[in-house]
Amino acid sequence: STIIDNYFKNNIYETINNDFKSYYFSPKFYINFINISNELKFDFVNYGIEPFLKLLILNKIYQKKNYANIDFKIFIELYFHKKIFRDSKLNFMNHFLYFNKKYYEFKKYNLDLESFFIELNAKVLNE
Repeated sequence: STIIDNYFKNNIYETINNDFKSYYFSPKFYINFINISNELKFDFVNYGIEPFLKLLILNKIYQKKNYANIDFKIFIELYFHKKIFRDSKLNFMNHFLYFNKKYYEFKKYNLDLESFFIELNAKVLNE
């Protein structure tokens, strides 16, 4: 958190919504997340992972060249982690396994991610 606060010259880490906090994330993840949030004008203090993911898909951030090095799968995993632990329906676990495998295949074969995100939005985020 100190690295992030120093990078932005602001006490920003403490204000981030708990949906986005994990001890496993590097400072680079948070710097990228905050930069994307700023571009999207996303309020990461008051809103969690679901509205962020919807906005990310709506604005097609995954297609922008300056974010080519970001693995957007982390945000998808955060979403499913939240859903599975709050509502342990088998449906969420099946969706997670399906989209996890599909994302891997898209990356492996260097396919366009747009159809992946369209399907994710239609099958999961709009339920």
